[in-house]
Amino acid sequence: MPVTDLIQHYILTWSSSILVYVKEGLFTIKEDHWMEDKIPEMLEAGIIEYVVSPWSHQTKYVNKKDGGMRMVHVLDPINATAANHSYPMLCLELMINNLSQA
Repeated sequence: MPVTDLIQHYILTWSSSILVYVKEGLFTIKEDHWMEDKIPEMLEAGIIEYVVSPWSHQTKYVNKKDGGMRMVHVLDPINATAANHSYPMLCLELMINNLSQA
């Protein structure tokens, strides 16, 4: 998919929110090797990209059943600063009944 700048994404935060910055944690030797192998591949494939931002999050690695590792981003502290949007949904059963009668 080609790169585009047609869409701009932003996240509303509470006015009282404090900037979330997490220092890089310590990684095991296995995690270091995984990062050395996989991160350049993901950068080249366009899955991830370098970003300069005052916000940051913690990254941890979990073992997969096949012996590999999975990168997991801990976004809870950042999500806590985001303003929640409320989009109420009508009763699902009523909507299905209305659609089935149409």
